[in-house]
Amino acid sequence: TLSNARVLVISGNKDTFLQGDRTALNAAITAKLYQHIITFPLPIVASVQGKCIGAGLFVAALCDIVICTETATLGVYQEGQFIYPSNEEEKVLSQRFGAGLAKHLIFNVESTSQLKQYGFTGQIVSVDDFADVGRRQAKIFSQLSTPALKLLKQHISRQLAGTVQTLMPQVPLDISALEFSAD
Repeated sequence: TLSNARVLVISGNKDTFLQGDRTALNAAITAKLYQHIITFPLPIVASVQGKCIGAGLFVAALCDIVICTETATLGVYQEGQFIYPSNEEEKVLSQRFGAGLAKHLIFNVESTSQLKQYGFTGQIVSVDDFADVGRRQAKIFSQLSTPALKLLKQHISRQLAGTVQTLMPQVPLDISALEFSAD
């Protein structure tokens, strides 16, 4: 039950944490998934292995703690569809990752070990240590009182809360119809 819970861990499998195109991002916004992550009363840990792309990056960005393997790949670009974020979506990424890294994530998909040079501050661990680190984090949370965990959650998510409330579904940008000239 939630009354006994100390933390929520969101994870995928070794190949994919979570990924999704503009349609998935819009569906998550419409369903208020991102608002539910921000307002969840306890800390949420994103346990990221593999691809964390598009809509999946927004899930990880809104989690209170991000633990990644060094081979996890993060970015907004979804192969076959460019998800250009709205101003509000870009603000979420900037508030979570910093403006420079947010811009980089919009146009690139790279491993977390590569993203360190752009300021990525999520916890990066080896694939071999990944499960142990998650268990250690859960043990730390299990030793805190529920009021302390709720205060921690409020403190971590306070900056993002207002921005997440402003997210609106966006029309997908179809770049296939654009023509480029070498002039």
